[in-house]
Amino acid sequence: MNNKNKIVIFCKSTNLKENLVKKIISNHKYFLCGFYTAAVKDKDKIAAYNIISTNGIERTLAGKNFLSSVYLNKYSIDIAAIDEFAVNEIENSLKSKKIILIDEFGSFFLKSQKFINTMIKLFNSDVPAIIMARKIKEIHSTFKNIDNVEIVEINDKNYINTIKNIELWIYNRIKTQKFNS
Repeated sequence: MNNKNKIVIFCKSTNLKENLVKKIISNHKYFLCGFYTAAVKDKDKIAAYNIISTNGIERTLAGKNFLSSVYLNKYSIDIAAIDEFAVNEIENSLKSKKIILIDEFGSFFLKSQKFINTMIKLFNSDVPAIIMARKIKEIHSTFKNIDNVEIVEINDKNYINTIKNIELWIYNRIKTQKFNS
């Protein structure tokens, strides 16, 4: 894992993924830029998804209770949240050379061409990145074919060991990375 500059993590368990993201942010916040997603529940049912920057700024990404010209299943997608908020976080990371955390690369984000173009720029850069992704066949096969990407699949059995490896990867990036203000 240590010789690749991008890690793409596939995890079926929402709990494991959320715990991993929280741990990464908690332990390495100063060296990160990026965002994560969080479900917003109403009476134990998901009503919306928010996008939250690693420094705590929050915006609605998708929801059932607002109008949009872009939909996925039962959710309206706020493309501006992706084009302005998520893309801006990635662009800032590319400039600062901080480790980029992206949670989650999936169907909502693929509705934005600007996001896709920014991800191409990211993968062509030397900036380290941790990307949480849904295990969708096309996404998995795309990442599998990129040279500088390590694919990691997390499950209950390998969770502890995988966290240790990711922490070591982050530590090695922090140790060697030259950050810009």
